[in-house]
Amino acid sequence: MKKYFFLIILFCSFTAHAQTVGTTARELSHLSRQVARAAAKGNPLYIPWKQTVGDTGLYSFQLTAQLNKQSYDSFCEAQQAQETIPHACRLPAIVAASLKVKNLRVLKPLLADAPSYVQTKKQMIYYLLAKETNLYAKEVKRLNEHVWPQLREHFYDLENTAAALQQPLDPVAFITEKITPDITTLGIGEVHDFSAIEKRVSQLLTQLRQTQPQREIILFTEFLPQNFLWEGEIPDWSKEPFWVAGFNSQGLLDLWNHAQQLNIPVVGLEPMITFSTTKYFKSYFSTGSPAFWGMHVPVYASLVGTQYRNGEFARTLKQYRQQYPDALFVIYAGQGHVGYNSPFSFTAQLPEEKTFVLYLSPTQKLFQEKTGMPFLTPSPLSLCFSAGYFPQSVIYWDNKEFARITGFDAFLRVGETAEIEKEEKK
Repeated sequence: MKKYFFLIILFCSFTAHAQTVGTTARELSHLSRQVARAAAKGNPLYIPWKQTVGDTGLYSFQLTAQLNKQSYDSFCEAQQAQETIPHACRLPAIVAASLKVKNLRVLKPLLADAPSYVQTKKQMIYYLLAKETNLYAKEVKRLNEHVWPQLREHFYDLENTAAALQQPLDPVAFITEKITPDITTLGIGEVHDFSAIEKRVSQLLTQLRQTQPQREIILFTEFLPQNFLWEGEIPDWSKEPFWVAGFNSQGLLDLWNHAQQLNIPVVGLEPMITFSTTKYFKSYFSTGSPAFWGMHVPVYASLVGTQYRNGEFARTLKQYRQQYPDALFVIYAGQGHVGYNSPFSFTAQLPEEKTFVLYLSPTQKLFQEKTGMPFLTPSPLSLCFSAGYFPQSVIYWDNKEFARITGFDAFLRVGETAEIEKEEKK
């Protein structure tokens, strides 16, 4: 009896120890394969679990356990940071609790800054989780310490300035007048998948070509792969889920072809990680926020993904600027990419450019009818818009400080496509 009791105690102790260090059957299997490979190379004495990794002084399973703890600690820190934001001002974003990966290879670009000792799949997943939640905590801190205080301080000035603007009969012509020849970059930030917005962008390109007929203009967009030049046909990758989801809408195809007719080349900005992580949709972060429990966010749309993508956007634009020093770059992407106050905004990564940012958003009625969701915009003014503080269809700040606070120089609310077509017939 004592013998069995001793064995039970020994088994429980071993189980507890295994849970503490994070050792799993899969990891042991991985180590066994490493030993077999080492033996095949004539080095049968090499045993990974008896040798530390690099200069860390830790074994592989200890590193895995440590990274796991770091990801959990950073998740808790992000959750606590979120609680510091007044409920009405909270981000529609979420705190990542787990990461599901079908094909880790497609996420390798996000691991470029990982330490060399991060090698196994589990270690990479824990590293990305910690990175995502750390970025979230930093973003909350930035909002609390900079964005929201500035918005509160200048709110009434913003409200009075918006109310004082006489609403133009032709909003596109009004905004085009503000894009003077000394502007080098025009960032057009949209809310995705509204054909009326695509129509407005088409009108804006027409007006720009009329007001600056001799200037070289290049349209860059997140809706085409990086460095891809549109030539009038949908390429083979158009069948990927990224496109099926709505980004190959007829409105976009018409927009690319219209730009070509205006002698405006259309160039893609989107790195292939977006297409890959959508194809392998199991590459996503799962939420840990009670209000969004169980929600999945594709890796490319996470903070980690956005940071990488915006960095690639900026890198592509810098390369083209060397070739076209005097051209007007028109960047057509989501508001979260182009806004002055958006996290990792690529406009902030191009300080040498003289930038004008235009936000295009659907009317509250149009947004709710299409999505069934309350109206939100990815800017600190989301609360203000949904509360009706800024009912104007057109907002323009002749003040760069106001633009930095709100994220845009001009804002245009877009109604139904039929309304726009009716305007064109007048």
